[in-house]
Amino acid sequence: MKRKYRSTESLVIALTLILAGAILPVTNANADEEKLPRKILTGWMPYYSVKNSMTSILANKDLMSEVSPFWYSLTSATAIKDQYASAKLTIPKQTQLDILRANGLLILPAITDGTKKLVLSGLLAKPSTRSQVVNTITKLVLTNNYDGIDLDLEGFAFSDGTASWAKTSPNWVLFIKELSTLLHANGKILSMTTPVVFDPVKKRSGSYWVYNWPETAPYIDRLRIMTYDYSISKPGPIGPLEWTEATVAYAASLMPPSKVWLGVPGYGRDWITKVTGKCPATYAKLIKAGAKAAVFAANKGTELASTYGAVPVYSEKMGEVTFTYQKTYNEGTASCTATRVAWYQNSKAYLARMELVAKYELGGLTQWTLGQEDAETMPGLREYAKSISPDVIIASLATSKSETSYGDKSRISALFTLSDKRPAAALPISIEARGEDEVEWKVIGEATTSVTGIAEWDLILGRNMRFRASSPGSWERLSATSNELAVSVEPVLEINAPTVAKAGVEFAISVRAVPNEGSFNLEEFVKGKWVQSDQVTLGAPTESVLFNVTSAARGFHKYRITTVPSPRLLGKVSEEFTVLIR
Repeated sequence: MKRKYRSTESLVIALTLILAGAILPVTNANADEEKLPRKILTGWMPYYSVKNSMTSILANKDLMSEVSPFWYSLTSATAIKDQYASAKLTIPKQTQLDILRANGLLILPAITDGTKKLVLSGLLAKPSTRSQVVNTITKLVLTNNYDGIDLDLEGFAFSDGTASWAKTSPNWVLFIKELSTLLHANGKILSMTTPVVFDPVKKRSGSYWVYNWPETAPYIDRLRIMTYDYSISKPGPIGPLEWTEATVAYAASLMPPSKVWLGVPGYGRDWITKVTGKCPATYAKLIKAGAKAAVFAANKGTELASTYGAVPVYSEKMGEVTFTYQKTYNEGTASCTATRVAWYQNSKAYLARMELVAKYELGGLTQWTLGQEDAETMPGLREYAKSISPDVIIASLATSKSETSYGDKSRISALFTLSDKRPAAALPISIEARGEDEVEWKVIGEATTSVTGIAEWDLILGRNMRFRASSPGSWERLSATSNELAVSVEPVLEINAPTVAKAGVEFAISVRAVPNEGSFNLEEFVKGKWVQSDQVTLGAPTESVLFNVTSAARGFHKYRITTVPSPRLLGKVSEEFTVLIR
């Protein structure tokens, strides 16, 4: 006669999604606590003004999540010039990088086009050389452990000529796709900086459509738009509001708006519109109407106006500051007076562009260059960034039991709250899992939180697992990931053993386990302690494990089966069973 000490059904692994109905107690913390500002600013740090940019970055790091050192130039398909190294600066480049990383900032260095007219477009036209360019840029990122790259390749726009754009544009798309694939495979970010592009339906002039936003949108992580340099040869705003809004609105219609960053200039321009008198020979070639505009840092705008008795006026329509002044040039008996017109963006202008960021839910502002802003700009941006700060989400994960038997049900509960402990309702979340011997997380379920901020899953597990729950970030809230939660699983054992056996005659004890894997021990209780008498390790799944036992000692013998713990399963100790040896 044989007896079964425990029975089990066949192997079943199931996951059932259940929205929580229970209400957990929620307490209110300080609801009036000050919000952290939204990370709404990024920008460039040129090699020739590192000190000035770094000062601004460190003072305003609470507004930033990433920075782009402006240090590299692509000179051929296989070569990149390190302009920081060429400048022979006193502070080592690595020191600057260490400072940025120590302050929690991602590093996306910008790379410019250092080739001559039509050279880069020619390299991208051939699959072999295009691949070389992709590998060269990727090598720069990986070798220096940068977080990604910012492509600031402006030759197509300003050097090659519009006649070349029809041929260049599709090759640019292929290049972006190939570079994106390689960077993303290595967990890196691809940022693309371009001049403005407008909706072709509007048939607006000045669109640099060669960069093909519609087709590159799926492959890039950032689009930084150079919404400046509207006026260069003639006096006018650096980047008027209406012009700026037209291009960011188009970009936001093509991709998630959070990818889009609106460019703001840290500089102004100063044009000569009229000259009276006879200029000294030293100035004669430079001081004339229509001459190339002078450039000044935005933080020098008020000082420049004050020096010449001018009053800066903010244009609500253009969203910029302008003033006109006269400057006299004397040398000996020669003298002339130039009428000059200046335009620049101050703190009020930046805030006007932040209104566009909020309106279209963009990533934020990207500044050329960091450190040139006036004293009121960053405090103003900080207050605005706090007013549109995303909600902080806090996620926690709990389970009804941390250890379970194969085939039994475990309930995993996720709770998502705001920072003041109020429930985060109607929040899309996902639950991820991985085995204890695995590295990659896999999404195994999705849900939406209830009015109490809770979602629950009933799980039937076949191995040791770890879980976590997460919610994606959005304009309204930050992303959140819960604690990791471990649930361990022990196998179910089905033992077949005789109740009676003859002394000196072999008898069999068979064990069927679910899951049927690992090492199994047969133990006998001898002289007050359990002693291992045999072990079987499965090299491959079998229907059962067989122990062949012979005992010469007559009487009642007590046995049990144990399994050896592994990363996949807990160890298991079976119920005791007795065999009478006659």
